[in-house]
Formats: sequence, C-alpha cells, structure tokens
Amino acid sequence: GAVGKLVAKAEKTRADITMGARVKFNARTSYVSPTHTFEQYRPGVTAAEFPAVFAVIAIHGKLFRASFVHKYHLAFQETLGQEDFAFSYIAYHRARRITVIPDAVYHYRKRGGSGDSLTQSRLKIPTLVGRFVQIETTLALAYGVDGKRTTPHRRPFRTEFGKRLMRHVVKLRRAP
Repeated sequence: GAVGKLVAKAEKTRADITMGARVKFNARTSYVSPTHTFEQYRPGVTAAEFPAVFAVIAIHGKLFRASFVHKYHLAFQETLGQEDFAFSYIAYHRARRITVIPDAVYHYRKRGGSGDSLTQSRLKIPTLVGRFVQIETTLALAYGVDGKRTTPHRRPFRTEFGKRLMRHVVKLRRAP
C-alpha cells in the first residue's frame, strides 16, 4: 500500500522526509497536484536542489523520520488553522534528504456545493486569519534576521501562499 511505498523509499534513501504524489479528484476529474513536483523519482534531494517541494505544504502524503522531527523539535502550531504549512516549510529547510516518489499515496476529494472543507471555506474568519499568519510565517522563514533570502525561491512570498491569498481576495470582490 501507500504507507509501505513511503517506508520502503525512506529506508532505502535514508530520507528525513519522503513524499508521494497526491491525486485530487471530484465527480468530474482527477489529477496529480502539483504535477511538476511528482513527475519523476527524486531520491535524497534537498529543498535547495529541488525547490518544487515547497509547492506541497499539506501534511498528507508525507512520511517524516521520527529522529529528524525530534532533533529539530518540529511541532504544529496548535492554535492555528492550516497549521501544516509552517511545519512542512520548516521541515523542508532542515531536511538533509527529501525523497519524492511519483506514486500516488494520497487521494484528496475536492468537495462541491455547501460541503466545503476547512481549506475550501475561504471567506470564514479563521481561514482568512490562518492565511495571513501563513504569509507572516513565510516571510519570517524566507528571510533571515539580516534580511537575506534563506530559500532558493526568487519570490518566496509567491510559494503557494500568494496564490491562496489571491483566491480569497478575488472571492471577496465578487461577494455581495
């Protein structure tokens, strides 16, 4: 199964983080997201060598080596919705080896209508607050205290979060 694939690759590559493709689907379609991250097998890379990992902030579909999590005291921000963002982003920065496998290990159903998930409820105050905290966290992680960039991204504020925030802004402009 999916967990077995992640464990086997993690053991083989001694990766701190092992991630597999996630398939998003609804009643009409299904697709790997983001496609460019999971196009090919990448054993034991760093985030600097393969910055496309930053496009995958959700915690699902990943396996973290316990000793790695303990060494860097990685934890979720419990008071924040969408707390997987900061956890994943910090983990990518710390990881010496990240293994990316193209095999689907997670299937994510995108809901339609009124049954939106937490991350699809874009105009609710907790979701908006969470997004702004993500932006603050992104900037704090992307730039050191000296103001120099700490990530390989040319425009780190656009890594997934800018797109997510703009979806909120566009939806707000259309709201009655």
